Amino acid sequence: MKRQRKTAFACGVLAAALLLTSCSGNPSGPVSDQTVKPATLPSSGNVDWNSYSSSWTGTGKTHSDFYSGIYYDVIYSACAEYQDSETYTDEMGVEHSITSFKLTKLKNKELQARINEDITENIKTLSGHTDFFEKNMPENPAEADCHAISSVFCNFSAFGNLLNISVHRLDSVYYSEKQDDGTLAMREAYDGDFIYTTYDLMTGEKLLLSDLFVNGVDLGALLNPLTAEKLSSESFSMYATADSEGLMRPFRGLPENYPHFILTYQYLEIYFPSGNPYIEGSKGILIPVELISPYLSQPSAELSGFYDDDVVIERYIRPSGIIDTTYPPETLNLFGVKTLNTDVYTLKCPSDPQKVEKVNEALKKEYEYLGSLENPGLMPFSPDNSYSYSFLNAYASFLSLEVFASSFNNGDFETISFCRCYDLETGRAVPLSDVTGDKDQLTAVLAEYGIKIDDYSSFYNYTVNSPSEITVYDSNGFASKSVKIYSELVDTSIFEK
Repeated sequence: MKRQRKTAFACGVLAAALLLTSCSGNPSGPVSDQTVKPATLPSSGNVDWNSYSSSWTGTGKTHSDFYSGIYYDVIYSACAEYQDSETYTDEMGVEHSITSFKLTKLKNKELQARINEDITENIKTLSGHTDFFEKNMPENPAEADCHAISSVFCNFSAFGNLLNISVHRLDSVYYSEKQDDGTLAMREAYDGDFIYTTYDLMTGEKLLLSDLFVNGVDLGALLNPLTAEKLSSESFSMYATADSEGLMRPFRGLPENYPHFILTYQYLEIYFPSGNPYIEGSKGILIPVELISPYLSQPSAELSGFYDDDVVIERYIRPSGIIDTTYPPETLNLFGVKTLNTDVYTLKCPSDPQKVEKVNEALKKEYEYLGSLENPGLMPFSPDNSYSYSFLNAYASFLSLEVFASSFNNGDFETISFCRCYDLETGRAVPLSDVTGDKDQLTAVLAEYGIKIDDYSSFYNYTVNSPSEITVYDSNGFASKSVKIYSELVDTSIFEK
């Protein structure tokens, strides 16, 4: 409790400082008439990196009501229709794959058409680049058994009045190189780029970073220290391709009207594209929303008015409502690989601490078990190509823990997963038998994907994607093979307590 009171006091002081930027007077003392101007930074990624300002403030209106309360609503599916992948091989031998989607369920069809046009244009912008391959492919690709792949794909997330669209490009090259002693060594190189766009479905406008924050909040004081800390740390987001650790020059600040960001219920992700002046390659930093939520004006809590009536809106328990988080969080190392660090969570429930303590005891045992594991041998991991992450999701009295270890290997992105589900009322780990219906039909579906489970009542490695969809893995430990099981085989009554 002492830590919480101290944090609350610090946030109050910070809030006063951020919201009263206009109250400070001019500095006293002698002022030099000789000003040393910093070197001009290059423009890249449609960003003028020299446009940072000491008077950059939020432009939003009222405080967001989305982050209050225990529950929040999201849309994960039924909003967009994915298109078939376009594949081709260019004259350099690079295999290109382009996967797109178009929105189909917005009530505002004019806005929907405009967003779909933006998606198409952004895919064109990221497709067909050759500079990376010209730099990293060997002179004789066929002799070196070279594999060069460029993948472009899209993602979206929707909550409140915000719709996030991201277009990604991942490039990879791997080949064999003969050494002086006659042995072969594998060479690998990766690159990538993103285009992020956030739409306000109330107004139809594309949002700038300053639009997310209440009018008058000093964004330089709020965001620049957090950004500098994250840029110079080892933390990074999925698909980051930074080539080196640390900054190439001191961080001067985010430019005004910075366009590369996505706000989710959990993080503000700020993306630094290739060619930025601070790090080699590209990098996405994650700022926990708990650090900035008092200053946010977006999103609104209302979601239902923007989509067709048949779109499923799913209600979740807010992680910050039940997860006892500290910053920076405690982390757990997997398999002795330094980049495989995953956050360690405990739960809070002020109204009934004895009840939640049962779940915390179960989580503690699970983390101790994970920390003792050796590499299961499903894929190679190294500090240069690996990372891990974890999630807690909750529905009614049901909690789902997911821990992932991921790696880029031979041009492919691979992940192994460890999952457990708990009853928040009892702390009991919930076996697969409790959340599925017709077991004979389930057995038949799993068999189609080469998965055999002898006893559902003692099987726990599954995760709940939504109250109508679960993912089942092929073993009780870390596993790579999985299959999704949908509503007709899921007993949703457990989520309706």
